[in-house]
Amino acid sequence: SYLVSHNLPLEKGAGRNLTADRLGTLSSQLLEAENDRKNLEATYESAKTISDPMSIPEVRDSPEMQDMRKAIHELEQKRASLAQVYTAEWPEVKRVDSEIKQIQKDINKSTKETVDSLKSKLGTAGAREAKLRAAYYAEWRAANSQTRDEVSIANLNQQIDTSRTLY
Repeated sequence: SYLVSHNLPLEKGAGRNLTADRLGTLSSQLLEAENDRKNLEATYESAKTISDPMSIPEVRDSPEMQDMRKAIHELEQKRASLAQVYTAEWPEVKRVDSEIKQIQKDINKSTKETVDSLKSKLGTAGAREAKLRAAYYAEWRAANSQTRDEVSIANLNQQIDTSRTLY
């Protein structure tokens, strides 16, 4: 029949029109994906230009980063107490300075890895958004076609009713 050949719901009511239901679901998912991508984009853009790595929430909240910052703080305290007694040339002071430099290098490396991870997440979010957008527009086209077919069948039904009352 016409309804089946044009993918029209056989009955009216909630849950009967799968195309409209899928379109609504895809619309919600697309809006969520757009929001996720925009948030990641803002975070990434901010992170790649920021001068203080601790301003990046993903860096600041990292347990590894917190441990390294704590280690630097402890080493700086140790160095300060050594500096009261020894010169900067003393072997223990040099060793503490070397440890501090190494941890600072580790912090810089970890910060770069975090920014790279944000970039990767942004790419993934953009790809997800693009796929959802394509699926949304495909379903939107199907819904529009279905609506045109529904209008056509309504017109045909009206012509039939009119013909019945005239004859």
